[in-house]
Amino acid sequence: YYMDIDEAFARDQLLKKDAIMLIHGHTHQPSIRHYYLKNSLYSHFVLSDWQLTTGNYLVSFPNGEHRLEYFTFPAY
Repeated sequence: YYMDIDEAFARDQLLKKDAIMLIHGHTHQPSIRHYYLKNSLYSHFVLSDWQLTTGNYLVSFPNGEHRLEYFTFPAY
């Protein structure tokens, strides 16, 4: 079992810091989460841990869409 930050904590920090987006990583549980808080959309992006040959990154598009892209490092 791998830990991630608590969702209630994430929502609290978004509101407390007056931010609309939280990005963090290395949790082994990559995800994209959206919350409606106080009639506004907030986003929580979780990047995976990077292994010797694989990883991911966040892509943001002009239309507001976001996606995690996965890649493989070339073999040595």
